[in-house]
Amino acid sequence: MILLKKAVVKQSLAVNHLIEDDCANDGPISVSNIIRKILAKTLLVMANMIKQCERVEWVCKLFNIKNHFTTEEEKVSRNVSWAFEH
Repeated sequence: MILLKKAVVKQSLAVNHLIEDDCANDGPISVSNIIRKILAKTLLVMANMIKQCERVEWVCKLFNIKNHFTTEEEKVSRNVSWAFEH
């Protein structure tokens, strides 16, 4: 486990906010705890962004996704293109 001094960690604004929000104790701060908490907050923000999108195409544009199908899925969709018609 990697531990850092709070003064060093506070140089990151994101981590500083976690400390201010009482997500860290008074001792050394575990890097894995920081990553886990930042990831959780990031995923929450992303989930809220996705909820605001009304169409799959908007999600793809938001996250710059060029193609959200695997090669195998593309082959299947070509073979049964009638299933995707509106």
